[in-house]
Amino acid sequence: MISNYKNSLLNFKPDNFSEIGGKLVDVGISYDIEKDHSMYHLTSGPMKRSQAIEVFQVKKEKLPERGIFVDLDIYRKGEMFYGADYRRSRMIAFVRESFSKGEKVVSEFLEGLDG
Repeated sequence: MISNYKNSLLNFKPDNFSEIGGKLVDVGISYDIEKDHSMYHLTSGPMKRSQAIEVFQVKKEKLPERGIFVDLDIYRKGEMFYGADYRRSRMIAFVRESFSKGEKVVSEFLEGLDG
């Protein structure tokens, strides 16, 4: 899983860290994207079942042996979003838009892992 992830997304070359030596035991990647006043922070990496149990606190029978962890945070930059004059309806619209964009971004990201 780690090997596929490295080769697909990072074109990772183990010799890049030959000075460190040792064994690579985990890898992840983070993307930060800014558009207008919105910020998108996408973090992803392979995750073993034992890690997922700690993070999500679910029974191991419900999880695969390995998987891909994807976390997408979408937020507004600056004070304008939190000002007293910022209408509730605009905040609700932002939340709805964020969920919609989030689903699309994560789907696109996972499709990229498949090939």
